[in-house]
Amino acid sequence: MADIVAATKSGDASAVRAAIAAGEFVNAKDGRGWSLVHIAAVTGAVDVLRVLLSEKANAEATGPAGVTPLMAACKAAKPHVVEFLLTQDDSGADAPAIDTADQFDDAGMSAADYATQAMEKHDHALKCLEHIVAADVDLKAANKHGRTPLMFACASGNTQAAAAILALGAEGCGLAEADSDGNTATFMAAASGSVDCLKAIAESGADMAVTGSIDGVSDIPLLLAAALGGHDAAVVHLASRPGVDVDCSDAAGRTAAWAVARFCDPTTLGSLVCHGANLAVVVGGSAAKTEDTTDFAMSSPLMAACVRPGGQAMVEAIVRTRAFGTAAVSAPSGGLPLSVLTPAALRGDTAQIDVLVSAGACLLAETVADVGATPGCSPAGLAAVLAKSPNDSLFRTVRRAGMVMTGKAHAASFRWNTHASADITPLVALAVGGHHADIRAILTSRTEGVSKEALDFNLGELFRMAAEVPETAHRAANPAMLLDALTQAGVRDPNAPTGCCAVC
Repeated sequence: MADIVAATKSGDASAVRAAIAAGEFVNAKDGRGWSLVHIAAVTGAVDVLRVLLSEKANAEATGPAGVTPLMAACKAAKPHVVEFLLTQDDSGADAPAIDTADQFDDAGMSAADYATQAMEKHDHALKCLEHIVAADVDLKAANKHGRTPLMFACASGNTQAAAAILALGAEGCGLAEADSDGNTATFMAAASGSVDCLKAIAESGADMAVTGSIDGVSDIPLLLAAALGGHDAAVVHLASRPGVDVDCSDAAGRTAAWAVARFCDPTTLGSLVCHGANLAVVVGGSAAKTEDTTDFAMSSPLMAACVRPGGQAMVEAIVRTRAFGTAAVSAPSGGLPLSVLTPAALRGDTAQIDVLVSAGACLLAETVADVGATPGCSPAGLAAVLAKSPNDSLFRTVRRAGMVMTGKAHAASFRWNTHASADITPLVALAVGGHHADIRAILTSRTEGVSKEALDFNLGELFRMAAEVPETAHRAANPAMLLDALTQAGVRDPNAPTGCCAVC
């Protein structure tokens, strides 16, 4: 058997014929389970295939993982082999018809899927797909996940493959079919960000108003799907289509503007605004995990930009519109407002804090989280602002506005998800973020005018954290360093028994 396997791998048709004549088994397999037909298909040895098939070798045998010779040829991008397996040879040799061209392997891949995948590495793999299309293979047949070849092409953003399949017409290619998640090829093109696939599909008469699902969230419009993937070009393209609702939202309440602010480029947001997007729309019912905090129930596009690490440019773009609105944002545990300054405080993001302050982020009402609220209310972000203030002029501006340090009784504060028993003010947020030097600076020189109630609450929380900090992946606070900062600031725990030292 070793002789015929070796002859097949080397593409020596005469040696293969001689081995068969000498009694070698025509359906022999190598040590890995690949048949001679598989080997010849992958190496592109059509002459060897002609010999094997004339000797009644099984052209539809399955190898490891259920892969057929036709699939193997498509994966290897051998269009002349694909053509040979699907048609009669020019010489008149009796090449058996391949009846399993629409078969799926154990992973749910068809020959057309393999041809589409191979196009990412081999330009000539398009010919493999064209031969499959020409052979009247049922391209509406779905794999075990309910996906058709057109869906596979659109999900991978393969425009050439999609165009070849779309040439069959909307009915022949299954344009309106949906997979097991309810997603169509149109939705997959949007989610993959392929503008060319979207254009080709639209020209084929696809329903551009379809929705789909991602990660269990349903009713996601095409525009939002592209934005959630951070696909700027696709967002701009879809937003410019006639009749598109730029304020669309999904079942979780996430809007296209929110997703663009969270994942896309500021210029894309500008395009969305030019088409009438409302930046004051509040996201409802959704809790989104951020890289730098815990799960927050998100709010407006401005808040989405604020929780985005490195999102200063997006924050600036939204602030420049002056149309971001004001909206309360609640954490899952307590339903208390979350300041737009809190994420920046946790990261120690000076630049972002400065932008928000210049837009009025200090002027926050009790139930308002975004900037632009009624002046004179308690500033949820004051402690963070003072800590990261680049100069005294910003501090004086805040003081002139009559701001005081956030306190529990009247503060716009939020509950830390892993420590829900305590309200966390922006000053405590700085401790959570590990910004101990900033805390020391505030407590040393910037507590003038702060009410005793507010100051006592903040100090009580800081001393509690210095004594015992819950184990949390997001928490950068160091108990020893925090205690050292409090000691250097010369403050005492308001909850300590009278007569104790400052650090009791």
